[in-house]
Amino acid sequence: MSKSTRTDRRGLSTVATSRTTGDGENYQFGRCTYRPGGHLGPREQKAFQLVVLLSGSLRVTVDGAAYNLAPGDAILQNAGHRELYRFSKEQESEHSWCHISPRLLSRDDVRLLRAVTGVHKAPSPIHLLIEEGLAAGTHDRADLHAAMAAMARACLLLFAAHVRIVGERAASIPAHPALDRATELAATHSATLRSAGDLARRAGISTTHLRFLCRRAGRESPSAMLRRLKAERAIQLIRSTGLTLAEIADACGYANAFHLSRAVRQRTGHSPRSLRRSDWNR
Repeated sequence: MSKSTRTDRRGLSTVATSRTTGDGENYQFGRCTYRPGGHLGPREQKAFQLVVLLSGSLRVTVDGAAYNLAPGDAILQNAGHRELYRFSKEQESEHSWCHISPRLLSRDDVRLLRAVTGVHKAPSPIHLLIEEGLAAGTHDRADLHAAMAAMARACLLLFAAHVRIVGERAASIPAHPALDRATELAATHSATLRSAGDLARRAGISTTHLRFLCRRAGRESPSAMLRRLKAERAIQLIRSTGLTLAEIADACGYANAFHLSRAVRQRTGHSPRSLRRSDWNR
């Protein structure tokens, strides 16, 4: 087991605790800070890795699908997928992680981890386990290896179990009529709804109550829902029509083609023109 601290010429500072055996079995706990505009990858993920954003912002692209993380968010990366990390252009971004080799996991472990998709809030025990893993790196003792590997496994399985429990709890809560109205309005009128406040007023409830209903149901925030629906509609028009970007921006409720392009790039990692070109060249 080893602990290392380094800063490279990009201003990237890393602290990590790790161990690798001759058979390629390994685990690692780490924390890293990137300067504005930093990136990592593209690379193929070899392990199961839980990434937790601590500050700044992060957009992770996995096999072409983009996920945006805010501080406190986490994403579980599965072995065998291609990923790219892009950090905030305006400020330093810090994230921590825990990863473990598939060889150190059972089939049931792998099945549970592979069922987790998307971005979720990291519960407080996850932060504690990663910090304990980093702290243990100061003690290079052979008798701690098995315990550290078990801690890494527990960290990932705890996160997967948390996501599953939260999802099941949300599914058991009866749908609220106002939330159903808001969801339907967002799906059919995203181009004309400028904010979560607009959506709440149209649904007949306060913005605060709408946010509460979304949280209770385990859904994305009203603002995030509107952004997603607008972007998905724009992407569909880019891929299936010959409309200009200005026309699509107007149809989807964006101020101009620049705002449309930015939203599409954040969602997919590609510009509207590259999306259209790749689809039309198939």
